[in-house]
Amino acid sequence: MLAGAAAALAAPAFVRAQPDWPRRPIRLVVPFAPVTLLARVPKPYVAHPDVPASDRRAFLALVRSRPGQLNQGSAGNGSAGHL
Repeated sequence: MLAGAAAALAAPAFVRAQPDWPRRPIRLVVPFAPVTLLARVPKPYVAHPDVPASDRRAFLALVRSRPGQLNQGSAGNGSAGHL
């Protein structure tokens, strides 16, 4: 199983790697294909209490009204929110 940042870093190397056992090479027809849904992960949005928005719709309106003025953070590439 490949998931998260480890997968994002390891997958390209895995595809290019030479087989460990010359007698049993791995031939990938499709490099990677989805097999099953592994998990559903909720993605909460949180803001400081001083932010003048009480729900998601109001928050998005606030963000759109202030382009380039607000900051956001995330867990980054390879995280559940990114995937």
